[in-house]
Amino acid sequence: PTHRVFGLRSTDAGLDVSEIAKLYGGGGHRNAAGFKVTHDEARKMLEATRRKLDRQMPDFLRKE
Repeated sequence: PTHRVFGLRSTDAGLDVSEIAKLYGGGGHRNAAGFKVTHDEARKMLEATRRKLDRQMPDFLRKE
């Protein structure tokens, strides 16, 4: 496979996941959406997410 596929779900009270999917060229509905990116793009997304989590929750993510 040359791409990674992501599926997003939310509750009625949750985020509009279609807006997130649109950022990556995907689409869907408020509570169910998806997108496809290359493996390199997926790796970059996950690294950026990890950096954000490290800043917001450093104690939780720190390994003992």
